[in-house]
Amino acid sequence: MAKDKGTADLFARRASKREKDSQAEGYFAASEGRANRTSSSRIVSVPLSQILPDRFQPRPILPLDLKDAYYSGDADWRETAQTWLGRADTDPGVQSRVDTLLELGGTFGEHGQIKPVTGVWEEVRGEIRFHLETGERRFWAKALNAVKQEAAAEPHLECREIDTHRRSRERQVVENIHAEKPTAVARAREVSSLILSKLDLPDELSLDAEPVPGEHEYYRSVLNLEGAIGQKQMPAGIWEEVGEVMGLSRTAMVRHLNILDLPNELQYLADLHRLNERVLREVLSLPREHWEKTLTLAIEEDFTAQEVRAFGERLAGKKSKTVKRQPRSPVEKTATRVRSFLKIAGGEELRGKLGEVATEYAAGLENEEILEAADILQALAEKLRLRAGE
Repeated sequence: MAKDKGTADLFARRASKREKDSQAEGYFAASEGRANRTSSSRIVSVPLSQILPDRFQPRPILPLDLKDAYYSGDADWRETAQTWLGRADTDPGVQSRVDTLLELGGTFGEHGQIKPVTGVWEEVRGEIRFHLETGERRFWAKALNAVKQEAAAEPHLECREIDTHRRSRERQVVENIHAEKPTAVARAREVSSLILSKLDLPDELSLDAEPVPGEHEYYRSVLNLEGAIGQKQMPAGIWEEVGEVMGLSRTAMVRHLNILDLPNELQYLADLHRLNERVLREVLSLPREHWEKTLTLAIEEDFTAQEVRAFGERLAGKKSKTVKRQPRSPVEKTATRVRSFLKIAGGEELRGKLGEVATEYAAGLENEEILEAADILQALAEKLRLRAGE
């Protein structure tokens, strides 16, 4: 395995030459008539400063301002991670995401990097960089852990070059689906990116163009096919192909794509706080000037879709039975609190601290009360498994 920077540079220049020789073929990988093979070449250990995550990775990860600074070259990976960690101290939503990535990075120290990231060597602003196709979460997990631990040496990732310069959105989306349950915003962007990868887009939407299109404009272009490709109808077969990858019906995909009408800042917030599609559907049904206020309130108050609809009716001055927020039953309140707990837990980052959570909960309680709580939680877990088909 090549460990030194000189070997990585040599490998990068060789890969870059192959890429330039066939550059006319474009940026995205088509799923038809072309094998997307994985290279059998050596895995190369590459420093983070020579790696560039894909800016058009469908799942939002970085806060928008940090993302702009990083991709414009105003901040490197270390400065970006440092600012991100500082922001996590004051924002619970950011803290949840950062903790998840820190936990992922912690597994590298225990078990090593089991799976290499993948991508291609390309020239970016005059420098040869390893442009990621898959592995952005691992990249930032490594970066955040290095900064948090004040590591002096620059961390490396094990990278495998794909045996084609073309990028495959399908591989990227499939890895995302297996890595973490998608949010509604992530699903919307994944559906959009898969559709766009199969269309003959104009130059202004091409990711090979200089400058590259804005992310919001790029993903949102799927909502205006006539403006993007000159026809109103989706080309035959695309809905079926994308639906097979995503595991979604056409109706579900259309509903998710509507989320892309939200401004980029609101998409980021909705993704960070994992708002579901039904809640966002109700937000989008309101006049545009009320989107930000309603979405922010939905996050702060953990609104259901019905409560967003009722809030919208109050904004419109309608008098109906749903204008006042109706008291919820104990069952609804319990389900909401469980959702809130899991949202705070983030699915992963508190798993290693459940002992501390149990200690805090049990403090001051009698043994009978502690055991009763354990029985209730165990019974709830069994009911959830039944509903999941286990």
